[in-house]
Amino acid sequence: MDRYGSIRAPILLDPGMVYSVISQVPFASADQLREAGTYRPAPGASGQLERYLQLPSDLPARDRRLAARITAGLGSTFDMAAAVETWLRTHTEYDLDIPADPPGTDAVDHFLFETRRGFCEHIASAMTVLLRAAGVPARFVVGFGPGERNPLTGYFDVRESDAHAWVEVLYPGVGWMSYDPTFGVPNAAPGASSRFIAPEVLRAVGRFLSRVVPEPLKRLAIVAARAMVRDALPILVVALVVMLVVLARSGGRRRRKRPPPPTGAAGAFSDLAEALAATGRVRSLDRTPDEFLREVATDPTLPPGLAVEARTVIRAFERARFSAA
Repeated sequence: MDRYGSIRAPILLDPGMVYSVISQVPFASADQLREAGTYRPAPGASGQLERYLQLPSDLPARDRRLAARITAGLGSTFDMAAAVETWLRTHTEYDLDIPADPPGTDAVDHFLFETRRGFCEHIASAMTVLLRAAGVPARFVVGFGPGERNPLTGYFDVRESDAHAWVEVLYPGVGWMSYDPTFGVPNAAPGASSRFIAPEVLRAVGRFLSRVVPEPLKRLAIVAARAMVRDALPILVVALVVMLVVLARSGGRRRRKRPPPPTGAAGAFSDLAEALAATGRVRSLDRTPDEFLREVATDPTLPPGLAVEARTVIRAFERARFSAA
């Protein structure tokens, strides 16, 4: 672990290398975070904490005034972080197709006062600067989202496209808590498919499917995957033979090209609907997502907590599909 708290391998990771990381995910309720208060460093003090309050000496004064206006009258870190998130969600838009900042401009200031359009790095940077200007220790974090859960193996597939930026806020007695201000910021272009889907949506799908897919089926999938790695050549030969037989039987019949599977919030909603359908709870096409949610929420046979997770998925789908922003 380096001096910034990041995990770094002491050796180069060659392609195909397998490694494991055990993480502890912090959890605290809203009441606990609100009661934690906020750090108040002594004037002129220096140390680890002050690093996360540093701002450029030439930061435009209007950035500080904006931070003061957003957090006016708020005394806890929790309330100030929530206020900054709310402001970003109501005053900025998510957009990947933005021009480069003019030379010599402050990127965060330009985002907050000129364009108000950007992607995760702009939004997370803006939240970090506004919180620090309000006296709240915060840091800008880059990494990867949780990826998509494979319901058969139980593992999460994390790809390069899951790269993301978010914010961590320091709470007294609690530690660093993650915030994803990009989630909830409306798309500049309706239906934009490249939008990062917030981790809570994918976590909700993963938790839901983990309860629906039978455990023996998961174990069978893992065993099959390991067998494929161990005996790759024989399986490839068999697969080739099967493919040739299928092609021969098809007789050259034309097949309609299948549409690509849904992604993002639509994909999460599709996974949710399929998981429920597998248990006999089929959503008919004449029912809206909201009606579907009410049925799930009032079903006494579903495990506790599933209604909350289903709500996360369905509300994200509704925002992506029906939002006019």
